[in-house]
Amino acid sequence: MEKIVVVALAMLFVVLNVLDVTTTRRALSLGARELNPVVAFLMRYQLFIPFKAVVVTAVAAAILILETKTALWVGSLCCLLYAAVVAHNVRAIGKMAGRNSAGN
Repeated sequence: MEKIVVVALAMLFVVLNVLDVTTTRRALSLGARELNPVVAFLMRYQLFIPFKAVVVTAVAAAILILETKTALWVGSLCCLLYAAVVAHNVRAIGKMAGRNSAGN
């Protein structure tokens, strides 16, 4: 049962990262700015998606090959982190959409 949870965490981590990219792009298209200087640099040179793909693949693979208890901790922490990032992006989209509609 724990191994199924580990696999689910690895899959959720990938989904949350896809949502991160999607919501980040949407927020930026509405006028938000990237707060992470490393990500801003990577975006400037169109390296963000390739870099993110490599890192997400490596982390998901690590979650799958770690000892089960460690994988549960690492997977849970990574998913919580990216759930918070996506929530932040969604809030930013709401704020920017509200500003843009108020200005029209």
